[in-house]
Amino acid sequence: MKLPEIAAKYIGVPFKEHGRDIKDGLDCYGLVILLYKDLGYQLDDYRYKPDWFKEGYNLFLENYYKYAERIPENQALIPGDAILFRGFDKCPTHIGVYLGNGKFIHCLRKVGVVVSRLNQEPFESRIEGRFKLKK
Repeated sequence: MKLPEIAAKYIGVPFKEHGRDIKDGLDCYGLVILLYKDLGYQLDDYRYKPDWFKEGYNLFLENYYKYAERIPENQALIPGDAILFRGFDKCPTHIGVYLGNGKFIHCLRKVGVVVSRLNQEPFESRIEGRFKLKK
């Protein structure tokens, strides 16, 4: 199955804090874990406390570097690359997967799993980094 077909099965899944199941709901990292699993990659899961980001702990970067390497800003994204976003407090708190044509799939707290455009706000100005999975 190709990435667009895989991603389509997640559209509309509701948000659930620490969600790791398509039936019960997902959070943004739960979506990434399942989507990459469908693509043949195994990412570790990790638990986090509510409001972990207020402590300045960079949860995503400290855990995600095991699996991925940063993509230089002058290099184009390809489908399957991950995009990490800063929250209001400047700490990376959100992650999505690039689908191509300027679109990415992610899971929002009040909406669930959706596809958005990278060049729209608030996403464009909050990109913390872009990552490619290590082989």
